[in-house]
Amino acid sequence: MRSCPQYLCSLCGQQGHTESRCPSVKCFRCQRLGHKSFNCPDKIANSTEPNEGKTKQLDSDILNGDKPNMSKPGFVEINEDEEGEPGIDTEIENKELNSEVASTSRVDGSLPVNGGSKDIDINPSQKRTASSDDDGYANLTSIRGKSKATKTTSSTNLCTTFWDDQVHEAARREWGGSVLSSICSEMNRRGVSCLINGNSDIDVVNSSTFCDGRLLQINIIVDDQAITIFNVYAPCNSSERKYFFTDLQERIAKTTNQVIIGGDFNTVLNTYLDKYPPTTYPDQSRKPLKDLMLTEKLTDIWRHRNDDVIAFTRSRIANNVRSASRIDRFLLSNSLILNVSHCNIFNYPFSDHDIITLRLNLSLFPRGSGVWIFNNQLLDDEDFCLETGEVIRSMKMHTDFETNFLEWYDNLKGKIKYQSIKFSKRKQRKQRKVKRILEKQTMYEKYKAPKFCDYNFTRLQNLEDELNNIVSKEVKGAALRAKIQWFEEGERPTRLFLNLEKSRQKVKVMKSLLKDDGTVVTDRETIMHEQVDFYKNLYKRESTDKNASSALINNVTRLLSPIDTRFCDEGLKSEELFDALKSMKPDKSPGLDGLTPQFYKAFWSEWEEILMRLVHEIYNAGTLSNSMKIGMITLIPKKGDLRKLTNWRPISLLNTDYKIISKALATRLSKVISTLVSEDQSCCVPGRNIADNVILMNNIIRYLDSKKVNGYILKIDQYKAFDRVDHGYLFDVLQKMGFGDYFRNWIAILYNEITTCIKHNGFISPNFDIHRGVRQGCPISAILYVLTAEPFHEAIVNCNKISGIRVGDHEAKIFQHADDTTFFLI
Repeated sequence: MRSCPQYLCSLCGQQGHTESRCPSVKCFRCQRLGHKSFNCPDKIANSTEPNEGKTKQLDSDILNGDKPNMSKPGFVEINEDEEGEPGIDTEIENKELNSEVASTSRVDGSLPVNGGSKDIDINPSQKRTASSDDDGYANLTSIRGKSKATKTTSSTNLCTTFWDDQVHEAARREWGGSVLSSICSEMNRRGVSCLINGNSDIDVVNSSTFCDGRLLQINIIVDDQAITIFNVYAPCNSSERKYFFTDLQERIAKTTNQVIIGGDFNTVLNTYLDKYPPTTYPDQSRKPLKDLMLTEKLTDIWRHRNDDVIAFTRSRIANNVRSASRIDRFLLSNSLILNVSHCNIFNYPFSDHDIITLRLNLSLFPRGSGVWIFNNQLLDDEDFCLETGEVIRSMKMHTDFETNFLEWYDNLKGKIKYQSIKFSKRKQRKQRKVKRILEKQTMYEKYKAPKFCDYNFTRLQNLEDELNNIVSKEVKGAALRAKIQWFEEGERPTRLFLNLEKSRQKVKVMKSLLKDDGTVVTDRETIMHEQVDFYKNLYKRESTDKNASSALINNVTRLLSPIDTRFCDEGLKSEELFDALKSMKPDKSPGLDGLTPQFYKAFWSEWEEILMRLVHEIYNAGTLSNSMKIGMITLIPKKGDLRKLTNWRPISLLNTDYKIISKALATRLSKVISTLVSEDQSCCVPGRNIADNVILMNNIIRYLDSKKVNGYILKIDQYKAFDRVDHGYLFDVLQKMGFGDYFRNWIAILYNEITTCIKHNGFISPNFDIHRGVRQGCPISAILYVLTAEPFHEAIVNCNKISGIRVGDHEAKIFQHADDTTFFLI
């Protein structure tokens, strides 16, 4: 590609050469054309040891503060305190499921650099922390803008927020996760904040604020490792900054944790490498900062990995004179250096600071590759929709469409997955290429700006506008996907925010497991092996007492009317399938095939016929297609010791096509269930709510108090109630209640030869069979469980040996909400 004679150089716009051989390249050391700084003859001539000597000299400059020769042309002395203006944008962000800390800060101009955010990745559960100066009150919406960069990070540090308590509360609602702030007592001054991603694995132990909006200390636990994060916004005045760093060192000395400091330091460590134009102006705060680093064994990680690169995190233009510096950084404990997987700088178009990302690999639990999930954004691409429609139509010409439809159907989904991945990669390559060219051209113009006067300022602005438009679209797309609704829904506690509050529970990883013999295992493979054995045994069918089962079922007196039986036994219709599809929430995780409800909705015109044929073929064969039989269990923590598998709830992620059929059946069942279950059962019955039972129980308690009558309340917790339902017992209950062959056959098909696997931290276990239980995650499971619980309810009510609380003509004995059962006894 690059050797092609038609290759277009992004620097000069001419063909026939690459950027590295462009005659327009100008060295910033000697100001001559035709070579870059690392090949500069002056540099080579003055270096006796090209590699080792260069590094030693640069390290010496950084650690000892040696003043380089400032007599080079173009060097102008600048008072360093002028850089530390409030209102700059610095951000700290944290990423993914691998523990990562990142810091972002925009540098609008400077020499070509690698970005500008600090990001720390703590492997398999990566958390990222970023830092950025923010215009605060006026830019509360910038939290949305940072969603693109921070939604995948674990925490984000903001500097110069100008927030008050009201804005902090608004930001907390907007973010959805935890928001910690150090707020200045003076209105619209200073301020630093840290946003903890609700999806991260960060556990905040405590936090403290100091220095009136300039320092935030957060103690966290990540993968059982204690880390202290300091979010800083150093004073602009050098004398104040000196005391600030001294105070910071005292606070660091008090902690025994590993330390990460991120934010706006408002000073540089090396005036030659970190500032343009370089200056000899003395800064009395620089020595305390270097002493802090040496005493507390901290490293400027970006400089450590880019020892001789001249790059900046903040720039500005005043009177057509551009100045730049690297005042935003991450300092971290030396013990964390080997955990750093990368540290990069990225352009951030909404501030005069760039973004620096620092990723650490801290976790003992590497994350697996997970499973493929269809990207719903592809549905907005007309080319993708046309290609996918063509794939469906061409597959219909295949002979298996007529002879072996179930196998053909699984192959069709495989083709769509392959085509989607291929199209996505092609589109991403194209987008990255456009963005990369714009970034290179923009950086080249920035490179020329502070060095010579022949740069095209208008072209620079146009390039930056184009780049900003691309980033803005990415940000808007990320905000849309995250369903950020704060501005539209005001202060109401919407379902979105409730879900965001719960999302921390969904990303927990079982890091240790307590076996039945009391031993504790911690390695991933053993934990997954124990999980598979546990659920394989849980879903293994046990023998049941047929006589006891029949006696229990004989208590059922509520039966379907002939009209309701015929209603449930009608063949499934296309309208029912489409209504079931429309009722599905777009944010639910799909099953192993990865196809989302949005995909089926977008291609319903092609898929309607296929689904109706699928329903017909499945019913005639008495079995699902192979892909529909397989579920995937993800474990959600409950209360109690999370080292015990019994304290995790298994949720089955099922394919959307499976859920369309089961949802259509569940909708039918919901229309007749009120005639089959007692009023004491509040779950899954339209018009009933768990609050109804709570109110009734409170009224009974008050009644007993008023009558001075003694009574007992007994609450039972059935062990793994949903997972231990016997399928034979379920089918017998349905038959007793009057369901016809068609409906009962469909329920039998949903549980015929089904298998599952376990997803744990991105790793997928081998499949194993399920011989009992109703799958939590299946739309019809809860309703089926309620039906199986009804015979038990009737047996209790009909038992004369059990005395309940009599209120008037009614005797209250038992209240149920699914498997939650409460007895009132006297």
